[in-house]
Amino acid sequence: MLLSSKQKNPALKRKKKGLEAALVSIEPYTGLVKAWVGGKDYGHNQFDHAVQGKRQVGSTIKAFLYLTALDSSLNDYKVATPISILSDEPMALKLVTKQTWVPENYDRKFRGDVTLRYAVENSLNVPAVYVAERVGIPALARTIERFHLASPAPRVPALALGALDTTLLQLASG
Repeated sequence: MLLSSKQKNPALKRKKKGLEAALVSIEPYTGLVKAWVGGKDYGHNQFDHAVQGKRQVGSTIKAFLYLTALDSSLNDYKVATPISILSDEPMALKLVTKQTWVPENYDRKFRGDVTLRYAVENSLNVPAVYVAERVGIPALARTIERFHLASPAPRVPALALGALDTTLLQLASG
């Protein structure tokens, strides 16, 4: 007899409210909204998760980080190319609070030197922080503001890993 995951683990049982979700689909060249779902049931809950719910963007910020590094119009000079070699070694950053921040990859492994392309394809955190340090956190923050993800964007090293709250609509529009 096969048991569902809900039967195996009673903690997975959901109340009748269920999960909420949001979806925004935008045509890239025109900016036209093709689809918009703000929640499960408007009659039950009028909170629109697409425009009212702010969440941290996480690794989706890396697209804006690498764009900043690749496009010299977004920073003082072109910082990287797809074949640039980036360090994926342990690093520690001193913060203005005198604390030390030690970023890690999701699997807590380091790969040595990697290309920017490999870092993007594998969503590596440490090379992203390395690129953010090279391009400058202010340049990354300006890119984020230019694409209307947040205003003002926090000027902290963790911004390179998505320490930014924004809405789904803002993220999809960016």
